[in-house]
Amino acid sequence: MKWIWIRHGETDMNAQGRYVGHLDARLNQKGRNQALQLAQQLKNVKIDRIYSSDLTRCMETAGIIAASLPQQPTPIQALRELDFGEWDGFSYDDIMRADPHHAQQWYQNPFEVAPPGGETLAMLSKRVDDWLRQLHRSLQDSQTAAIVSHGGVVRWFHSRWVCQDPTRYWDVPGLGHGSFMVVSWDGKSWSIQEEAT
Repeated sequence: MKWIWIRHGETDMNAQGRYVGHLDARLNQKGRNQALQLAQQLKNVKIDRIYSSDLTRCMETAGIIAASLPQQPTPIQALRELDFGEWDGFSYDDIMRADPHHAQQWYQNPFEVAPPGGETLAMLSKRVDDWLRQLHRSLQDSQTAAIVSHGGVVRWFHSRWVCQDPTRYWDVPGLGHGSFMVVSWDGKSWSIQEEAT
C-alpha cells in the first residue's frame, strides 16, 4: 500500500509569510504552476484514489492533478490545516507583537495549548488519525492513494505515523508548497520511499 502525500500549491498569504489555517485562500499563479508541475511528475503513477482537504487551495491543487485521472478528488474536512483561530491570516511577527506570552506557550507545547479560538495539535491529531485509520482499512495492499493536504497535517503524519514519535513534530522536515512524499506500508510500519520537496 502506498500513500502519496501532497502539499497544496502556494497562496498569496503563504507568500506573505502569514499563518493560513481554516481561512479559505485560493492558489496564486505560482501555486497553480506548482500544481501543474506536480501533475506532470505524477502522470505516469497509478493512483487508485485521490483525497483532498476541502479547503479551496487543496481542492484546486487536487483538481489539477486529477485532470488526467479517471476519478475526481474526494473532499475530506478532517484533512484541514490546524485551525489558528484568531491568529489566522497574521504573520509570526504580528502574533509575537500582539500576544507574545501565548505565542511562546503555543510554540513550546502545541499539543495542549491552542491559538486563541483555534485547535491544539492533539485536536488535529484526533481528526486526522481517525480518518487515516479508516483509509488504511479501506485500501487493498496493492492500492495507492494520493492525499492533498497542508503543511501541518503532513508534518503530523511524518512524526506520528512514520517516525512513531509525535514529539518530533517540529523536527521532521516539512514539505514545500507543491511538493510530495511517497510512503509505503510493509504490514508493520510506514516508510518514506520518495520525497520531492
